[in-house]
Amino acid sequence: MKLVIKIAAGMIFGVVALVIAIGAMAGHAVDHATKKLGIPSERVVMNVDRYGNTSSGSIPLALAEAQAEGRLQAGSLVLMTGMGAGLTWGSALMRWTLEASA
Repeated sequence: MKLVIKIAAGMIFGVVALVIAIGAMAGHAVDHATKKLGIPSERVVMNVDRYGNTSSGSIPLALAEAQAEGRLQAGSLVLMTGMGAGLTWGSALMRWTLEASA
């Protein structure tokens, strides 16, 4: 079972265009996780260095930045993950459908 999950995860991470991680997760945790999963750093979007920890606003801000920079294309898979106070966390994988703005 572990092997099946690892293979499935590898296939998913191989096609994920961007990983959006909230500000509270910045630094070593995200670096370690993306390296372990084989996700290149250029596919990770974090904005804590520019805005600080904006809590629940971090993911929408990062999505808006990524789209403005042309890093999101229609059909791209985007993995969003966030962690709050204590042990609260959540992740979602979505397919981006909005066309990049010119």
